[in-house]
Amino acid sequence: MKDALIDLQTRLAFQEDTIEQLSSVVADQQQAIDGLRRELGQLRTLVLDLKRSLPEASRDDIPPHY
Repeated sequence: MKDALIDLQTRLAFQEDTIEQLSSVVADQQQAIDGLRRELGQLRTLVLDLKRSLPEASRDDIPPHY
């Protein structure tokens, strides 16, 4: 019985450590995702600004290779 209790306590300790590691990884990934979303928003704004700055005629012109 004592060995079974020690085994369960050992498993619990390893599981708690694994959960902490996974939680840390998830937090890091969320920070990376948030940063990428900000960058994507900035790129969308830049593309829209560039598109608006083009002369009207050049927006719809078909490239010569078509």
